[in-house]
Amino acid sequence: MVGGEPGRVPSPNSISRSNTPGLLSGTNPNIAPQHLFDTASLNSEAFPSPSLPAYALRQHSPGTNLEAPQSYDALQSQNTQLRTRVNELEVINDLFRGRVTELEQTEQEARRAERMKDEETERVKADLVTANAKVADLQRRLDELSNQNTPSRKRTRRATAEEGVE
Repeated sequence: MVGGEPGRVPSPNSISRSNTPGLLSGTNPNIAPQHLFDTASLNSEAFPSPSLPAYALRQHSPGTNLEAPQSYDALQSQNTQLRTRVNELEVINDLFRGRVTELEQTEQEARRAERMKDEETERVKADLVTANAKVADLQRRLDELSNQNTPSRKRTRRATAEEGVE
């Protein structure tokens, strides 16, 4: 006895299909009652039929009208007008493109001039620092020499100067 042996769990195949929940014994709480589906209605456009032709019920675009087709000459004239307008717009576009290029070059030149100005400023500052260092060095040497000039040295200089005058 396969399904009734003690200690064995019955396999799904051994369970009767008539014991399927909800089939005969009441309703499953996870399934909505049938009366909710009876009152539901679908929009006829929700699932169009492939066997029936579709009707175009949308609004027409502003450029199209329901007039008779234009003649060949009218189409050719309109085509010529459109080509002329395209050419005009291309010329305008080229003018704008040229102006943008000119402005970009002007901006690059201005940046280059600014960079050169900054470099010149830095160079002048470095020269000023060097000049201030030289002035400080010369001032220090002058102070050293003036400190070395004692009264005896002054006499020696005066004596040398007097000898040279005579």
